[in-house]
Amino acid sequence: MFLAAIGALLPTSAFAAEGEGVSLKFSGSDSGLLIAALVLGLIAVGAALFLRSWVLKQNPGSSEMQEVGLAIRDGATAYLKKQIGTMIPFVVLLALGLFGLSYPSGILPAIGVAVAFVFGVIGSYTAGSTGMMIAVSANMRTAHAALSSYKRSLETAFRSGAVAGLLTVGIGLVGACIILLIGGSNAIQYLVGFGFGGSLAALFMRVGGGIFTKAADVGADLVGKVEKGIPEDDPRNPAVIADNVGDNVGDCAGMAADVFESYLVTIISAIVLAAATSSVLDTHTWMKLVLFTMIVSALGILASVIGIFTVRGNDNLDSDPLVAIRKGFTRSALLAGLGAAVVAFFFMGGRQPLLTDRLSPLQDSLRTDATFLQKVREEVATRKPSQAAVDAAVQEKAKEFAKQPKDIKASDIFADPAKIPTSVQGFSQASVDRILQKSANPVAPSEVTAADLVNVAEVKAKGYRPEDAGYVQQALMAQLDQMPPSKPLTGFQRITDFKDTSIKALDYGITAQATDPANPPKKPYVAIRDYFGGEGDNRFVVAQLHAKVHIPPRPAQGGQPASIEQNTDQTIWQGPIKLSDLNDKIKKFQEQTKTQGITSDIQVVKTEDVGVYVNPSTGDLAIGLPGTMDHPASRQSAQSQFAYYKKPAAELNADYEKLTANPQGPQPVLPQRMEMQLAVNTQGAIPWWNFFIPVLVGILLAFGIERLTEFYVSTHKRPVQEVAGVSSGGAAPMIIQGFAYASESSAMMVFAIVAALMVPLFVFPATVYGGYVLALYGVSLVGIGLLSTTGYVLAMDTFGPISDNAQGVFEMSGAGKANPQAAKAIGHLDAAGNTTKALTKGFAIATAVVAAIALFNSFRGAAMLTDIGLKLDTPEIFLGMLIGGAAPFLFSSFAINAVGRAAFQLINEVRRQFRENPGIMAGTVKPDYARCVALVTAAAQKELLAPGILAIALPTAVAFGFSIGKPTTIVNGVEYNLMGAQALGGFLAGTILSGQLMAVLLSNSGGMWDNAKKLIEDGLYGGKGSEAHKASVICDTVGDPFKDTAGPALNPLIKVMNLVALLLAATIIRPFGTPVLVTVTVVCVGALVFSIYLSKKGSLSEDLQRAQKEGANADAHLTHPPTLETGTSTTIEPPRQKRRITVEDTDDEA
Repeated sequence: MFLAAIGALLPTSAFAAEGEGVSLKFSGSDSGLLIAALVLGLIAVGAALFLRSWVLKQNPGSSEMQEVGLAIRDGATAYLKKQIGTMIPFVVLLALGLFGLSYPSGILPAIGVAVAFVFGVIGSYTAGSTGMMIAVSANMRTAHAALSSYKRSLETAFRSGAVAGLLTVGIGLVGACIILLIGGSNAIQYLVGFGFGGSLAALFMRVGGGIFTKAADVGADLVGKVEKGIPEDDPRNPAVIADNVGDNVGDCAGMAADVFESYLVTIISAIVLAAATSSVLDTHTWMKLVLFTMIVSALGILASVIGIFTVRGNDNLDSDPLVAIRKGFTRSALLAGLGAAVVAFFFMGGRQPLLTDRLSPLQDSLRTDATFLQKVREEVATRKPSQAAVDAAVQEKAKEFAKQPKDIKASDIFADPAKIPTSVQGFSQASVDRILQKSANPVAPSEVTAADLVNVAEVKAKGYRPEDAGYVQQALMAQLDQMPPSKPLTGFQRITDFKDTSIKALDYGITAQATDPANPPKKPYVAIRDYFGGEGDNRFVVAQLHAKVHIPPRPAQGGQPASIEQNTDQTIWQGPIKLSDLNDKIKKFQEQTKTQGITSDIQVVKTEDVGVYVNPSTGDLAIGLPGTMDHPASRQSAQSQFAYYKKPAAELNADYEKLTANPQGPQPVLPQRMEMQLAVNTQGAIPWWNFFIPVLVGILLAFGIERLTEFYVSTHKRPVQEVAGVSSGGAAPMIIQGFAYASESSAMMVFAIVAALMVPLFVFPATVYGGYVLALYGVSLVGIGLLSTTGYVLAMDTFGPISDNAQGVFEMSGAGKANPQAAKAIGHLDAAGNTTKALTKGFAIATAVVAAIALFNSFRGAAMLTDIGLKLDTPEIFLGMLIGGAAPFLFSSFAINAVGRAAFQLINEVRRQFRENPGIMAGTVKPDYARCVALVTAAAQKELLAPGILAIALPTAVAFGFSIGKPTTIVNGVEYNLMGAQALGGFLAGTILSGQLMAVLLSNSGGMWDNAKKLIEDGLYGGKGSEAHKASVICDTVGDPFKDTAGPALNPLIKVMNLVALLLAATIIRPFGTPVLVTVTVVCVGALVFSIYLSKKGSLSEDLQRAQKEGANADAHLTHPPTLETGTSTTIEPPRQKRRITVEDTDDEA
């Protein structure tokens, strides 16, 4: 509703964002590489379908196993169907909003963005739901495989998990490639819409799945394990199927959608940041950056496929399945790193380094030269030659001029700069004159001439020659203290294709040069594209010429005095000039001098092409002189040659024809005459390994995050052992200890991510590469490296709920009694799955943070904040940061409260079933599993509304609210209201920081409490049933919504808010009137108030008291209360339940 409202308020075209305004145009070879990446994405999808087929061919097991597995599958299907119904209104509303937001840019871009958004939702939902459905089909097959082969059960579970992993990366890469191939100039806009769709679906599936899984888990544990004392996965527990369904919707579907979003968002941000490098790279080069992103991502998929197919188990029951899984991950990572290195070498300048362009005004060059020369002049003024040195020079010149030494003057010694005696070189003519005149007066700096300086050693070392004396004199006359500060040349992009019709400035008219003054051109104006777009001899260059001229002596005649023989040998620069015109000038000069008896030999030593640059925001044009030429500021006078008008040449010529046809008629109004600014283009080489190193760091970060997470949540490491060790003191010390370690782990995770993201800053230093644009692209490459093995990591994650469900199927079917060896095998898989789930949670958080940081930098460029920056001393920015920092806390409260309300409903339902049907505990009556699943499904969907509103409305409210009443800013001649964008930038920074810290804190604290409970259940500190165990159950219950709901859900929240900001960037900087800003702000604030109201609706304490009274009244009327049974679970053999879990069940409870 918010984006729709904003779109409706847009009367004119939205301003183009920096990265998004760049047109992506792929050559034939580039398209071939994109198609190759597309094929690798399809290979991933094909491999996923192959594995799915392989899994489904496995034996599903006994009828008892199939019955349990079918119940879990039906519950999962019902949840997914209900999820679709909840998402559709949001999707439709936001698609319409995006259409309205993009409509001013044209009907086709608006439709494209809306359609891309819908396909992003479909892609994310498909990745999560398809992977989950194969997972719920694999649990019974994994359980059955354990009866005959430990090896086969591991491979079945892991390959089933790989289906979700490969589908996720395959769909993401295929979607991105298709958009790049067919999106044309709007491809980046479509990609952002595609990513936003994936993010929205991920948010819903993460939050909804998290609420479902933990509500079911808490409800099943509190009533079943604590109140009734029955084991976990006991079929007598009415919530046991809901608990197993929850494992899939949370850890499988939710995680797949979450990582799909991170994968896609990282690719999108890398492409946007690659496009932003157009300020320092030409089009051909920065397009390589886009393709490098896609190729490395594609090779990462191939590495994941290979790694997945190399995972092999064995039938040794003492072996740890994690060993085989980790070896496969290492293989995938090594292959991904090797592939990135090969691509970087062959594609990113291994044989010929890529070059950056950095424009600086000629005035900067003049200021540098003048500062140096004036300093040398002051130093030379203090130099005093010795009497012997001067006498030697006098003797040498007396011989040369055939004069008496006493007749030699200082002017004679310095008459020919090429023949100054070595004994006085480096001294000024004035200082030599003082010696000859026997004067003790000091030499003033103003007496040191340009001719003196060009023969000083340190000046010669800078490339100055005697023929540069004119420019040196100009530099000496420059008043440095009065020179105005030069205006930085930002926003200029090099034109590499003069046929590009999307660059309107190429149609501007420039004054045509007359090759023959007697015959001026019929059309006085020519288009920029035609003037500068020539090739070969028609291209514009600067040229270094070596000229030798011999003028013979001439006797006096016709009143003209005699002249002596003269020889000049000069090296000079010419241009910018068309190469063919330069050759013509040289030829004409030599012909003219020949008729005068002068011998000339002019050779072109070297030529360097001149770059033409355009600022897309203002339409200004500039010419970049190569930084390798000597003293480019000496060419300042050439600027007046390139006068142009910001009007198409065709229109200018038409006006000229009208004027010549009717001189007395109305005079056409010419636009302001502009001069193409001459600038210095300093090029820097980028070694190929600069692109590989950030990718490698990202891969290493994946290993680091895995080890760091393992240290804090593994039962074999000290933190979990310490938390379990204080259980004898009750739940309080466990919570304190766990919270302390989790806080530490959150800080350590930040340190690891910061260390990784600092590497691009060192690899692409701003002082060398013209700012931070390449360093920011390097940051996105760290994310690409981190996510290069996403397919394998997701296989590891989905392996967790599959093995957990397999354990549940095994127990509920009764197979564990007669098969202790198989029970041990399935127990090993379950333990390994719990570990992989915990490890991949840390990976998901890290990918979310890196992706969000890359998106944040994309937003800075899109919102015109690159130059003005984000200064914390601006109150609005600081306030925005405070609000952003609070957002994850408010979001977490929504999610945790939602788990509490949903769990409470399930607890009441389970208690009711136990109370009203004593046969459930006796094992003679089967519980109503479907009712529990339907109840939690409905509750989870109801709770989605508030978090969804928060993620979209809060950043929108900040952006528009802080724009109210603020002055506008002129950037590149265009008026903007940037305060709202600055406040939103602060908001995003606060959200990323507090969201990352909060996510790790919640995930790791819950993981520690969970594993501490497992340690106690394994027999430590009193084992099951002890006071320590009861304390651990309380801690685990507290940690469940932390680690599986609020913590993981913060990942998509961070990315959704960043994508909302990126989508709004070009809109919020427009100078809207106060009524528009107030209207949008009020709508968003109202929506936020409504979301908070929804999260506060009802009272848990009142509901609890009411439920206790109802339970007491019901117990008073029982004639045969149920018997509390403990011990091993009993296989139930009542008539098989015909009724399957459907959406209708959910609707009944809604």
